[in-house]
Amino acid sequence: MYIFQSRSFYRLKLRISLPCPLILPVRTFIPGLGPILGVLANPLQTLKQLDESRRMLEETRQHLRDSYERSIIPPLHTFSRVPGFFDRKRERKVITTVLESTPSFTVLFGASSVGKTALLREVLSDDRYHVIYLDLRIAGFADLTSLHSTLSAQFENFFNRMGDLLPGYDHFKKEALAFKHARKAVEAGGQPPSFTANASSPIAVPAAIKEVQPADIARLMEMFQSALLRYWEFDPEKGFMQDHASSDDGEASPLRKPDAKKEPAPRLVQQQLTEEKEPKQTTPAQDANDGEEKVAKPVKKIPVFFVDEAHKLPDLVSSQDAVKSFLDSLVVITKQDRLCHVLHVTSDTFYMHWLRQMNVGQHCKMITIGDCDKEETKEYFEKHLLPTVPEKLRDGIQFDAVFDVLGGKLAHWSDYVTDFINSQGTMTMESFSHFLQAYSYIQFYLLDPSFSTYTSIPAHPTKKPENFTSDDLLTLMRILTTPPHFALYFPLCRKLGQPAVDAMIKSRVLELRYSRFETFDVQGAPAERPFVCAMSPVMQCAMKVVLKEWGEEEQPPRFDYREVKCLRD
Repeated sequence: MYIFQSRSFYRLKLRISLPCPLILPVRTFIPGLGPILGVLANPLQTLKQLDESRRMLEETRQHLRDSYERSIIPPLHTFSRVPGFFDRKRERKVITTVLESTPSFTVLFGASSVGKTALLREVLSDDRYHVIYLDLRIAGFADLTSLHSTLSAQFENFFNRMGDLLPGYDHFKKEALAFKHARKAVEAGGQPPSFTANASSPIAVPAAIKEVQPADIARLMEMFQSALLRYWEFDPEKGFMQDHASSDDGEASPLRKPDAKKEPAPRLVQQQLTEEKEPKQTTPAQDANDGEEKVAKPVKKIPVFFVDEAHKLPDLVSSQDAVKSFLDSLVVITKQDRLCHVLHVTSDTFYMHWLRQMNVGQHCKMITIGDCDKEETKEYFEKHLLPTVPEKLRDGIQFDAVFDVLGGKLAHWSDYVTDFINSQGTMTMESFSHFLQAYSYIQFYLLDPSFSTYTSIPAHPTKKPENFTSDDLLTLMRILTTPPHFALYFPLCRKLGQPAVDAMIKSRVLELRYSRFETFDVQGAPAERPFVCAMSPVMQCAMKVVLKEWGEEEQPPRFDYREVKCLRD
């Protein structure tokens, strides 16, 4: 009995000492319940996040849409031939001769509406040239940042075009990338960023971006010079003609064959121009063999850096250091390396004075383009203008009478015929708009010689103020309205004073021509001396009318006019 009780008690004690199982509540997991609770807890914050996400999504869509539209925009090409261009054979031959010679820095002068741009568009539309064009009439830059972007975009386009057009020149698309990223960095707000690292951030981070400086313009032009050197030295069969044609491991570089000889870029440019003008003479048998074995070698396009209305350059870019760097770079790629032609076109003859002040003028060639002669003007009138005049009005236009007033300025002829047709043949020459403007212009200066005309060429800081009197202008008008209708510039300056003569030229009543080599509209002018003439034939006609009104035709001369009309020993 005692034993049984002891065992039962032991079993009971053992059961009590065993731990009881812990029963925990079961939690059911519902996906997405947390965010839902968060939305319910803070609905305003959720709405803000949704609006921000919607805005970012719309911006992304708009960005993709803009990128696609930009990709399908056709490239700008402003050097297609001008519709209805009248071929000026002699002037075109002068320009073509310059472009077929060794690359140089050329300044082309010509009065307003003489046809300089149309003539160059006709010549440069030839497939041999690729034009890097800056039209300062509608300049895409007004500071250093936009100038940097404009130049880099033009350079990028040039090398991309060469990679697309010339077989084997795909490498130059990589050259274009350098200008592309330089432009992108500038458009983002400054020059390409530099990278620095510090103790808190061992990874390099962009440093502060600075504004574009004159040194950045010089660097961009240096990149262009270097890329042009590689462009002219590149041969798709031999690769690059480099002095160091070996790689780091001592093996021959694939860019150049071991026997390739390096020639200077000027000689390569001139050699290509010579080969284009004088094709290599071969026999029929050689031609047949060459046709079977060799593929025609691609002809490199000649780059032409064309700046239209160049006299506006100092007014658009206020930094003289930047302009000086830009001009010096143009001298380097022309006079020093002979890599491309540079053409500056201007209607302001004092632009050459400014180039001399910038120590660049002595490296430039000068070409002057004038109006057409009588024979060319008559051809233009009969072939281009007269067919547009109704039959009943044609007898009202007498060529010789109109030529005596308008001369060979074709733009004025076109305007005159248009106004004559619109007036049903009732318009007289005195009511022609260009004559009225010239007449009023002269009267303004006679009544108030201080009446100023805008010019973008800055005056020299040490030069005396330029001004003239009514008597000075009347004297010069009497000189220019008597044959021959010109006056030598330097003898005239000695008689009237250079400040007075320069002021009258800047007023756009007169035109200064440095030579007569390329002009055919002023008869008897010396080819070896600068001379002054009326700005246009219609201006000369207006001078005669004004002299009659002022009673100055019969006034005694202030000096012997022969002293300024002919050369003396």
